[in-house]
Amino acid sequence: MTSRKLLYCVLVIAAVVPSAAASTAVTVSAPPPAAQVGNPFSGLPYAQKAPMLEQMLRDTRSPAEQVRIAREWVRAGRHAGVPRLGQMFKNFEPGRRIDLNDPKVIDLLKKLGSTNRNVVQGAAREMVYYQKFYNSPLFSEVTVLRPVPTKSGVPSDQDISFRSNISGRRTWVEVKTTKQRLALDSRLKNQIERMGEFKGRRVIISRGRVSESVKAYAKRHGVEVYENVKASKVLETIAQSDIKNVQLRAGTSLAFGVILLSHGSYRLYYTLALPGEMDAERWRAVASDSTLIGAGGVQVTSGVLNLKLASLARQASMTRKVNPELASHMGRLQSAGKWVGRAGWVLIVVYEGIEVYRWRAGDINTRQFAQTTGGLGTALGGALAGAGIGALVDGPLPIGEIVGGLVGGTIGFFAGRKAGDVAYEAFIFSSAEMKARKLEIMAAALRQ
Repeated sequence: MTSRKLLYCVLVIAAVVPSAAASTAVTVSAPPPAAQVGNPFSGLPYAQKAPMLEQMLRDTRSPAEQVRIAREWVRAGRHAGVPRLGQMFKNFEPGRRIDLNDPKVIDLLKKLGSTNRNVVQGAAREMVYYQKFYNSPLFSEVTVLRPVPTKSGVPSDQDISFRSNISGRRTWVEVKTTKQRLALDSRLKNQIERMGEFKGRRVIISRGRVSESVKAYAKRHGVEVYENVKASKVLETIAQSDIKNVQLRAGTSLAFGVILLSHGSYRLYYTLALPGEMDAERWRAVASDSTLIGAGGVQVTSGVLNLKLASLARQASMTRKVNPELASHMGRLQSAGKWVGRAGWVLIVVYEGIEVYRWRAGDINTRQFAQTTGGLGTALGGALAGAGIGALVDGPLPIGEIVGGLVGGTIGFFAGRKAGDVAYEAFIFSSAEMKARKLEIMAAALRQ
């Protein structure tokens, strides 16, 4: 009996001790992730933390503090989190910074904290493109969700908008994040039509493939389409297109300016070399020739400024470092080249006005006026055509554009003078000769 009682006691103790230990044990929860420790947005609903984000960014103007707040916001996101912050946004480090003083950028940042996964994915893709354009010295005035007026009156906004420091044109970018093939539905049709009304460059960037119907409809409205490409590839394509346009403008301006300079200098030398005193007629000729020389000099200056701009743009396109000084310098060159070029056209108009006055005053005859006007017009057309052909020769320097512009402009100048001469012979001189013949017949009849 004793052994049975002993066994019974052992079994009772074995059953009671674990339950007692379990009742006195302390429950230890898993530690929170290291990224969420001290995060003010962690665990809060979106409706509460979104206004908090705006308030915190308004209360500080320190760029470093603003970046820290943006990082914590993304880390606390339900569908964004730490991996996306490091992989897609590069932790908002230098070279991938965002403008946290722009209310529209803050609106885009808030979408990264949404509870809707599709909203987060779309905002993330748009943020990556924005970072690329915003941190490139090739572009300025970069913003997102920019409202734009339309002829139809339907309100619209641009996913990304920026101004090129190379061409000075604004660009409207729409980002499509669907992985499926982008089809042409009524909503996309309306968007493409609104983009077609925009005075600037229009671009659609799709994460996936794009149907041929979308491409054709977009092309009809002047909208460029990029499919299944990275942000860096789109940026490079836009930059290279702008650089080629600037080089074409530089080659045309240089060639046309050289032709004006040479023609005006020859005419001025001939005018001053004539014997006799300087009367009013010769002074008008000097004024005309000097204006032509001035127009040529201004056109050459515009071409040189555009050459420098193209060189800096190529330099900026080959580096990924943020360089505000380079961006500012490019902006100044672009603006200077534009206004100097306009001044050259003003001088050309003044020159033509003087020529018209000289023709009306009898300083030059109709044949000379037709030759001069025709020569200048076709010289410009020939320079533009020659520079366009020369642009087919790609290289670090626009040699093809300059040489082609000079050859084409020279051919166009002499061809235009010949065309003016032919037009005079065919229309003006023939009619004048006919009138003179009728007068002779009438005079003979009167004498008889």
